[in-house]
Amino acid sequence: MGLQLVTSFITVAKALGAQRETTQRQLNAENKKRTEGPRLESLNKRLSETHDKILVLEEMMRKIFSG
Repeated sequence: MGLQLVTSFITVAKALGAQRETTQRQLNAENKKRTEGPRLESLNKRLSETHDKILVLEEMMRKIFSG
């Protein structure tokens, strides 16, 4: 059961990592345009939320292995 749980966490973390990379590329493109606005704020917020979710998943996996 623990193995399946960690496998699921890894699958979700991989998807979140891909989303984070895409968001980072979009954010870099917006920064090159030197525009301010809701799109830039939205991308920053999405990047931060995705990063936080990945950190939570990593912490859960660490607790499973060390617990």
